[in-house]
Amino acid sequence: MQHQQVAIEVVRQYLEHEFPGRDVADFNDKPYHGHTFRVDDETGTRVAGLTLPTTIVDDLHDADPARFADELRDMLDKQQVAAGLRAEGRRKRVILTRDGYSVSSL
Repeated sequence: MQHQQVAIEVVRQYLEHEFPGRDVADFNDKPYHGHTFRVDDETGTRVAGLTLPTTIVDDLHDADPARFADELRDMLDKQQVAAGLRAEGRRKRVILTRDGYSVSSL
């Protein structure tokens, strides 16, 4: 499961880069079978949330263990996940998928 920790760090770095000056918290999200990241503004108000399903990380790792962290970074960039988070706002949950991301209401 070390690759899960690597993936969590990759997503954390991505969010910290895309949302400079914002607090990024993360936690294990059993109902969504993954890890959820919460981006808060300086007042502690949620501005964005992203869920990284365990299956996505496992699939990327199984496909190419040596490059899976780079593949995850590429996926986040190519699918413009940060732009999606900004567009969806704080009242939506964005879940990373192989084909982009899906959005649901909180």
